[in-house]
Amino acid sequence: MNSKTFPIQVRFSDIDAMGIVHNAIYFEYFEQSRLLFFKELVGTKWDWSTHGVIVARNETDYLEPVFLNEDILVEVFCTSIGTTSFSLGYKLMARNGTENRLKAKGQSVIVCYNHETKTKTAIFDSWKELLYAHRGDF
Repeated sequence: MNSKTFPIQVRFSDIDAMGIVHNAIYFEYFEQSRLLFFKELVGTKWDWSTHGVIVARNETDYLEPVFLNEDILVEVFCTSIGTTSFSLGYKLMARNGTENRLKAKGQSVIVCYNHETKTKTAIFDSWKELLYAHRGDF
């Protein structure tokens, strides 16, 4: 699997009354990683208005709680590619020395979208090869 891995900072505001990262914050971690994934794959200079994306679905499996001082990484990879949409998978891990412990995993369905015409579009040709190169699975 040719995935990309990004560090995530756990902020004090991410912690709930139980002393763990609140469940909704995981989606923010996935979103941060997804944006970094796009940035590495296609750069920052694309026209969001005509070559945009929208999230059609998000899901998460919470395996273990994440705590404030943990060193967190999110691995991002493409799990499927369709005509107008693709799915990205996420593995949220806590780094402990040389080992990474899986804390959560998730997936997003991303639809390519033209915000000017308000219509979905085919996956951008420039992205297809990059997505195929980063295919992976859980």
